[in-house]
Amino acid sequence: MRILLTSDLHLGIDERSSAVPGHARINTFKKICAIASEHDLLLVAGDLFHDGGDKSSLLAAADTVSREFSALRRKGVDILYTPGECDRSLLGEDGPAPTGCFTHIFPSGGGSGISITRGDESVSVYGATDPRGMTAIRSEENGGFHMALLHADFCAGEQERKPDVPSLGRDDIRSLNMDFYALGHNHNFRIFKSRNRVIGAYPGSPEAVGPNETGERYVLSITTENGEIIQIKRLAVNSITVERISIACANIGSSREIADIVERKASPRTAITVVLTGERAFPLDLDAIMEHARGFERLDIVDQSSPDLNLLAREYAGENSFRGAFFERMREMIEAGELPADIDRMLLGRMLGRMAQAEAHGSEDWHCV
Repeated sequence: MRILLTSDLHLGIDERSSAVPGHARINTFKKICAIASEHDLLLVAGDLFHDGGDKSSLLAAADTVSREFSALRRKGVDILYTPGECDRSLLGEDGPAPTGCFTHIFPSGGGSGISITRGDESVSVYGATDPRGMTAIRSEENGGFHMALLHADFCAGEQERKPDVPSLGRDDIRSLNMDFYALGHNHNFRIFKSRNRVIGAYPGSPEAVGPNETGERYVLSITTENGEIIQIKRLAVNSITVERISIACANIGSSREIADIVERKASPRTAITVVLTGERAFPLDLDAIMEHARGFERLDIVDQSSPDLNLLAREYAGENSFRGAFFERMREMIEAGELPADIDRMLLGRMLGRMAQAEAHGSEDWHCV
């Protein structure tokens, strides 16, 4: 039997808090459905939708899900769904999320199994949506392949457990006695093995939600035969690739050089965050860098750099203000070699740069009369 596992698409999330735009999520969802049409069973391990986002976007996404999943059902694909903490509230009687397009949605408490059969191959899937329901899940010893479909946080040790997300520890895995754990909640791909056998996996978010969810994003295609997994494949499905690069300004001579580095990364399928770090000996021209934004799906510049003392002195020494007088004197000390040898010049430059540019200081604070 061919099974496709996905989770954490977060359709309807507010674009202001998302690494990629809503249209990319919809495109990726449709791509997943196209892949699912070549499978017998589609498993959705929670957070298909995102509560608290833009209402109109959520309603449009719900309509798309209803159409696409209904089409899959007509093709004979079964769809099983365990909601997560971000979409559980949307599935009520008056909620916007569709429910009729799923073969089964696992309720709170859970414990019940759904058996899917294709020819001689049978798969039983169990699910629960709250922590109290976890202990109720028990596989039935009736042959076939037994899977738990959970939106859960795997906790291998004693780390703090989240109250709104079921936690799955090693003892839970032993007690539940499943052949495989199909998991959602963790947005990065992760696979679990025991005695050289794959026993569970997070496919990760198929489209990035946060800026640190970089690189390709996946769904998992699982093939079972005679009650065992014979193949697991990662399939890249993301419409937009999130990247994050860091540029050390100490090795750069101008804003033009930064712009050239950014330009070489340009792709309409990329949402990139460029972090500028370290000490900088040149004035920063963000406009020149942002001219390349049109080459990306999205370009964000995070300036964590600080101007060096020489740059600050050149920039402000000519002002007719207290600030100008201060930096003029500092320029003279630098040229005369009068700055103390044990001073941390980078830290001083960072502090003075913030003081010179801080919005809390108006021009009158520095003005000479």
